[in-house]
Amino acid sequence: MELQITPPMLVKVGIFFLTAGLAIYGIRVGSNRRSNRSELTAFVALMLTIAFWELLGILIDTATTAEAKLLVTNVNNSVAAPLYLFAIIWFGLAYTSNDRWVYPWLVTVTAASIGLMSVVLALYPEFLYESNGLVTRGPVQFLTVTFEPWVGLDRTLKDSFRAYQLYSYLGLLFVLGLIVRYLLDNRDQLQIGQIFSLIAGISVPLAGNMLLFFGLVPPDMNPTDLAFGVLALCFAVAIFRYRLFDIAPLGRQQAIETMTDPIVIIDDDDRTAKNVDGSSLPET
Repeated sequence: MELQITPPMLVKVGIFFLTAGLAIYGIRVGSNRRSNRSELTAFVALMLTIAFWELLGILIDTATTAEAKLLVTNVNNSVAAPLYLFAIIWFGLAYTSNDRWVYPWLVTVTAASIGLMSVVLALYPEFLYESNGLVTRGPVQFLTVTFEPWVGLDRTLKDSFRAYQLYSYLGLLFVLGLIVRYLLDNRDQLQIGQIFSLIAGISVPLAGNMLLFFGLVPPDMNPTDLAFGVLALCFAVAIFRYRLFDIAPLGRQQAIETMTDPIVIIDDDDRTAKNVDGSSLPET
């Protein structure tokens, strides 16, 4: 089968390596900790899911037949989309200390969604879209590189697709509501920059996908893949700038309020020691 290289494919390759790298970083952090926090595991699952999504997007771009593009697109919708929704809800629940709902409810709903959509799309490949064949894009010149014309799958979105997307939107809005409420309830004890980085990261793919939902961009130019890159960057800011996976300010405050004896807090690598009020101990 003939293959092709497209400009969007290069963006997806970059996002794939970014999210895979962040997942590897999360795994390394978890392996070096005395206890594995649930939000760290959820973060790794989220990054791996987005990397899987981008890999499927690369395969869609590489294919040059309508049948192959529709097949991989259906795999994306039946497997990658529910896994992404599962991972982002899991992260939201874990971050706000509500991860008791992950097992069995969230796992059961996700498994049911994957099973149901896989069966439906296997029996009716055009359940979500009406395939209109291939559409030609390009050529495009980027710097000194010229991309020859390439083909995308021309699709007409059906009401079933929009209903499926509304289901996903409800899950994403639920996560955003959880985090915003967590911020309002604990605004004096949280890093505001960390919270807003997470909110921005979760909101951008939602907004990008809505452009597709309302017909503002053609389906073969879906901006969701690019939006996932923004999500990964926002989470990277939350991790490296606002220390997402270090001791949570709220957890430290709760520990201080419930203990009467003097304590000293050290980081996971035993590199620094601080008083409970956050000030450094004198050198010895």
